Amino acid sequence: MIRMKHQSLTQIFFWPAVIAVISLAGLIFALVYDDGLEIVANAAVALPVAVAFYYYYLKPDRQSTPKSALKNRQ
Repeated sequence: MIRMKHQSLTQIFFWPAVIAVISLAGLIFALVYDDGLEIVANAAVALPVAVAFYYYYLKPDRQSTPKSALKNRQ
């Protein structure tokens, strides 16, 4: 049985809100500024894609069943 710890709404939505604000700032910078800030704007717009890639492909699964629990079942 997997036990989940209870979190408040602030704890749940804090990082998605931060990513949304950074992405929105990147979109505004891309529209308004030229030259040096284009790199910052591109990085800010690419942030949600990078976070999704990390959590989908690179981060180990924390909710998988430990090997010791599988041995006890048999």
